[in-house]
Amino acid sequence: MKKLIILFSLFIVSPIWADGHLSSENEVMQLVLDHWEARDNNDYAGQADLMSQSGT
Repeated sequence: MKKLIILFSLFIVSPIWADGHLSSENEVMQLVLDHWEARDNNDYAGQADLMSQSGT
């Protein structure tokens, strides 16, 4: 019974831990979203500004 309670509590707590993103991850996600928005709006200058020097 003790193992079952521990297992069940892990299922409840896991989604809470899974969304604890770092600020650096949020910055990268915002850059990706900005790139997609520029791509969808055919903003080629905006896309070029968001690319790195290595082309990725």
